[in-house]
Amino acid sequence: EETLMSALDFADEVVVVDGGSIDGTIELIEDIVNRFGNVNLVVEPDKYSKLGQGSLADKKSLAASLCGSDYCMLLDADEVIHQDHMGKIMATASTYRSIEAFKFQTIHFYRSWDHYQEGPGWYKGKVYMFKNGLGVHHGKVGRDRDQIVDSGGDSLEVQAMDVPEVSI
Repeated sequence: EETLMSALDFADEVVVVDGGSIDGTIELIEDIVNRFGNVNLVVEPDKYSKLGQGSLADKKSLAASLCGSDYCMLLDADEVIHQDHMGKIMATASTYRSIEAFKFQTIHFYRSWDHYQEGPGWYKGKVYMFKNGLGVHHGKVGRDRDQIVDSGGDSLEVQAMDVPEVSI
């Protein structure tokens, strides 16, 4: 819920791809859809019910393909956009219109808000946001946490920019 609410604070639309959750996630998202309207919920239990990194990459690729806005931002269910960084994200995209993708820093919390790691951590150089219409697909997750590929799975060269003053 926190992930969706943080995205709804500044996104034109939110696309959620669910593999058939049975923990109340779908009902929670349906409630948010009813309240806000600009959330597109896609539930694909037959296609994405298996757990695994390939399934996660496929879900992210489907979400990106359904994005109709100028930019697409991919967030995992446990990631939020801090309210102090929303304006920075929008200003960066507006200022650097020729850049195709943006890499943000991450802050990783462990068990509580008091224990965290700032900096590159697990997602060093992860592309979180990219221009729509580039034919971007999310590649394998795990070995390369942010492999950007074309529809055939080949690396897609995009001009990416690190934005160190923004954390996810």
